[in-house]
Amino acid sequence: MKNKLFFILAQVAIATGTVVPAQSKAVETIEHYGVYVAAKNGYIKLEPYKHSGDFVDFKHLSELPSVERADESLKLVVFQKSFDEEYLAIKYRPIQTTIDIREIKFNIKPLEKEDMYELTTEQPISTGAILQVQSGSWGTNMNVIVLGDTQKELEKYFSRKDLDDPYVVKLYLDDALIAYPENSTLNGLSNYWGKEAKKQKAAKTYGYVQTEWGKYEGTKKINLRIRYLKSLIGEINGYLNDHADGEKAEEAKERKLYAEKKLQELQEQL
Repeated sequence: MKNKLFFILAQVAIATGTVVPAQSKAVETIEHYGVYVAAKNGYIKLEPYKHSGDFVDFKHLSELPSVERADESLKLVVFQKSFDEEYLAIKYRPIQTTIDIREIKFNIKPLEKEDMYELTTEQPISTGAILQVQSGSWGTNMNVIVLGDTQKELEKYFSRKDLDDPYVVKLYLDDALIAYPENSTLNGLSNYWGKEAKKQKAAKTYGYVQTEWGKYEGTKKINLRIRYLKSLIGEINGYLNDHADGEKAEEAKERKLYAEKKLQELQEQL
C-alpha cells in the first residue's frame, strides 16, 4: 500500500486556496482525514508546509499551527485510507539556529474506528520544537506543527545569553520578526543581538590588527618589519573606519601612532 494522505492534503489545500491558520482549534472527535497531535484537550491537525525545503524557515512560523500538550509525551493519530507506514517519516527540529533534525520512532496500532491509527513513542519531545511528518517515496509532502506556543518559544530561545554566534542569531531573529513583526519582546532582543553582532564583528576585525602586530614583533629584519607595519596601519584604519567607538578604538589609535613613527624610523635606516 502507498501512503496517499499527504498528497491528498496538499492537493486539497491548493485547490481550495486554504490558508494555514497561525493557531488551530482543538477538536474532541476526529472526523476528517489527516494527521493530528494530542493536545491538552482534544486533537490539533498538522497542516501542509506551503514552501520548498526540508525544514521550516523562521519567517514562515506564523503560518503554522501550534499545539500545547499536557506534558512532553507525544501521541499522533493518523486517519486515512490505505495507511502504509513504509513511506512515513516523523521528525522534529528544535527552534534554534543550528539545524538539527531528529527522527522519531513510533509504535503504531489500529484504533476501533476504521482507517484510524494511533502513533506513540516512549521518547519525550519537549516544547520549542517543530514537528515534521513527511510521506511519499521521496518524502516531498511535509506536514508541520509547532510544539508549544510559537511566540513564547521564540522569546525563550532568543532570550538566552549563551548563544555563541550573535551574527547568526540576529539573522534568525530577523526572520522570526518577519513572522511576528509586532512582538515587542522579539524586537527588544533584536536590538540586543544587533549590538552583540557588532561586537563580534569588531573583535574579528581587530584580530587582523593583532595578527599583523604579532608578525611585526616576530621578526628583526628591517624590510619585513616595514612590510608588517604598513599592513598593520591598513588593518587599524579598517577597524577605526567601521568601529570608531569600539572597545579597542583607543588602543588601535595608540598602535597606529606608534606604527607610523616606527615606520618612518625604519625607512630612514634603509
